[in-house]
Amino acid sequence: MKVIYFVPKCEPRVLDVADTKLSNMQALVGGLVEQIYCETNDNGTGVVVLFNEEGRLHLLQPNRFLPVKGTDTNVGYQIVGNMVLVATDRDGEWTGLSPMQVKQWLHISDAWPKLTLAGAQQ
Repeated sequence: MKVIYFVPKCEPRVLDVADTKLSNMQALVGGLVEQIYCETNDNGTGVVVLFNEEGRLHLLQPNRFLPVKGTDTNVGYQIVGNMVLVATDRDGEWTGLSPMQVKQWLHISDAWPKLTLAGAQQ
């Protein structure tokens, strides 16, 4: 299953994971998992970003700024620590990204500003 993996200060990488079980995603983000929906389709499927729920408490490195779709580009989420982009099925379960989704979301994520230690966008 393909996922897109973001590490602070690095370019995103496409990983092939055995499955998208909670324990595997926790290992990738380094702790408890929180998710933000990036896309929800009419058929109930979607794409989410997973990241460490306690990242700020653990002072993890800044990663990306995710603007909220349809709003001013200054409104969004400052993600710290590693993050993983996965698809969701109609039941909200995490699944791998299709080849088309990988290509689409690598392109979309190019516009997500990288964050510095001071929290400023690069």
